[in-house]
Amino acid sequence: MYPQSFKDLLKGYYPDNYIGQGNPSAKILIIAKECTNTNNIEYKELITDNFLDWQQQRTQEQIPDWFDCGCDWQQYYQLQPFKGQRMLIDRKDNHGTNATFYAYQKFINELLPPENRVARGEKLNLFDYCFITELSTKCKKYSGRKENATAQSIEKRLLGEDSILRQPFFQQFPIIILACFRYYDMYGIDIQKQFNTHFVPPTKEITKHEFINKHISPDGKRLLLHTNHFSMRSNAFIEAVGAECKAFIKQQNISLTN
Repeated sequence: MYPQSFKDLLKGYYPDNYIGQGNPSAKILIIAKECTNTNNIEYKELITDNFLDWQQQRTQEQIPDWFDCGCDWQQYYQLQPFKGQRMLIDRKDNHGTNATFYAYQKFINELLPPENRVARGEKLNLFDYCFITELSTKCKKYSGRKENATAQSIEKRLLGEDSILRQPFFQQFPIIILACFRYYDMYGIDIQKQFNTHFVPPTKEITKHEFINKHISPDGKRLLLHTNHFSMRSNAFIEAVGAECKAFIKQQNISLTN
């Protein structure tokens, strides 16, 4: 069920290399900045055990709903994280989700036919259609200030020639959303070099603080959008990112389901 490049990744890297979560066979890769602050148990399941969890090769059918089975952090699954969460910004009584997952679902909805979109209160399906990873594995609550720990993590994960995010699995996605805002200049990220793309001007400004920078691979078969992080973004921003992706999906005749 997984692409060969993903299987090769599991063979070639040690467990301290965070891979990500979601569907490895998806056509969309979202690279966020970093996880928000978590406690030690959450960090262990989200980040530390990520590589080993993927090596278990679980299938979607083996994963119970997080809430229905009374799951705890000892039953966290990277293929379908928090399976059963609903399209609500609430992690407690209503079985909702966080603001970032909520925004990602809104984006995925933009790409799906009406019958596959998730309405308010329904169970999320975003992880069927995308894979999500992080630039840095050093959690931060606020990201407006440069920090050495974050710089070192990004150096390890992306900037080096043999870094994990430079490996074929991460480079083969037809659509990449690099949702890192100003990290590209704060931490010296050369998008054209590290993702083998070229910038297509102009920068598209959605609102005063929201933007989309469009990059295309030399063969025209990969789209990279450098954007704001998704949490708490305007509907206009989500729709604009969706429109860029939909146009590319139509142009390249990409199927999101296989």
